[in-house]
Amino acid sequence: MVDVNVKCYLVPKESLSVEWMIKEIDLPNLQEITIGRGKEYGIMDLACSKEQLLLEADTAARMVKIRRVGRNPSILAGFPLEQNQVYIAREGMVLQITPEIVYTVTFEALQQNKRENEEKILPEVKKLAKKFTWSIIPSGTVITCMTNEVNFSLRKIAGFDLDGTLITTKSGHTFPSNDDDWKLWHSVVKNRLKTLVTEGYSLVLFTNQAQLEISSTSRKESFKKKIENIMNALDVPFMVLIATARDVFRKPAPGMWDYYISKTQGKIDINSSFYVGDAAGRVAEKQKKSDFDITDRLFARNIGVKFYTPDEFFLNESPRTFKDVDFHPQETSEEDYPELYIPSKPSELIVMVGSPASGKSYFARNILKPKGYIIISRDELKVWTKCRDKIISAISNQQNVVYDATNPDKESRKTILDVCLLKNFTNIRCFMMTTFEERCVHNNRFRQLVNNSNPVPHTAIITFGKRFEKPTLAEGFKSVVKIPFVPHFQCLEHEQLYKKYLLGRKK
Repeated sequence: MVDVNVKCYLVPKESLSVEWMIKEIDLPNLQEITIGRGKEYGIMDLACSKEQLLLEADTAARMVKIRRVGRNPSILAGFPLEQNQVYIAREGMVLQITPEIVYTVTFEALQQNKRENEEKILPEVKKLAKKFTWSIIPSGTVITCMTNEVNFSLRKIAGFDLDGTLITTKSGHTFPSNDDDWKLWHSVVKNRLKTLVTEGYSLVLFTNQAQLEISSTSRKESFKKKIENIMNALDVPFMVLIATARDVFRKPAPGMWDYYISKTQGKIDINSSFYVGDAAGRVAEKQKKSDFDITDRLFARNIGVKFYTPDEFFLNESPRTFKDVDFHPQETSEEDYPELYIPSKPSELIVMVGSPASGKSYFARNILKPKGYIIISRDELKVWTKCRDKIISAISNQQNVVYDATNPDKESRKTILDVCLLKNFTNIRCFMMTTFEERCVHNNRFRQLVNNSNPVPHTAIITFGKRFEKPTLAEGFKSVVKIPFVPHFQCLEHEQLYKKYLLGRKK
């Protein structure tokens, strides 16, 4: 039944850099409308297409379906909208049609309607709703729990991990045996959190719980009850964010933090904010074990806040020695491609050599193909015989061609060179990607996050490294050209994400 007493609006956020008047947009219930540049909505920004977004409000569900049809980027809750993909916006979410044109999704209900809805809530459910509000953000992979006292206007954030930080197991085991196997990490935790509240901090819990993505409904409900019990024991206002998938919301990636910041509209005192977690990369010391990972420390770096371990924050202990990661994604090389001498006359075969996720396919597709090279991809054709036949056809027709495969060792490359030798074709060059292993691992994860695709198995990258033999002229190549990894991005948001830590030590 349609809830005619609820209205949906896009309420514009004031911007000092915008010279024109942006209008509030009324979204009619269950009717798709197009929003873009024009006088109707007061949007004059040339970064907005004339037909930028399709929106359809569902006031009963209190959500708005959004699809970007324009070629220019738009952002919902801090994340880019892929073209022609449908997204769900909830109440309070920030929609950036362009960087300067910003709206908040707003629903307005009549008081009578609110009273009628409240009367429909069962007494036991109504009692629970006074304490906790559970929801799922539009991605569907983050579960949130919020106590009624949470105040999004507070500018200082105290962020915490869950296991090993706020709680530990009663059993003494590393992992809990069930959802009742927990106790507060230390007796001082509760009072320390209460002090933070009096100091004007907003308390936010960020926890990875990937197993919940494939768990049964009863298992999820049991975990939710565990969270409620923990919140009752702590007895302070808390916002809880639970990442249930291996996506951009999983620490150390900054997705959960970005989502919370979108709720505050970015009014954060970053210098006073901090994050506490036990996955800090600490090495074994006396009676203390080494940490299982370093994801919490990397998460704090990603979001730009001070980091503490539970021992440092709750017990005022001195920092322990930790082993940092060797790879830092923000340290990108300024190196560019060398002189390639393309296209070649007479025709040539270029044999690519490089690990999965080294950038070789991007290079072939975006640098060689525009110069007239035919791409023969092992990933696409799957079997060598099909690749062989296409290589023979191309060189027989005097076409420039590139064979895109990993080709890690002499044996795999000899198979290609022997085919050319039989055809008396010797104009063959090798283009070798110089991307090192940790960068490939990072690229693989980044590609998974932005393309929402399955990553190459980590073992494939490791196996390439073990099999790799540096190509030489003695194999039969006219030259071996070293190709550096040169990152290119579709938008600023992708570049910013790429320069974040996306994985801990455990891949």
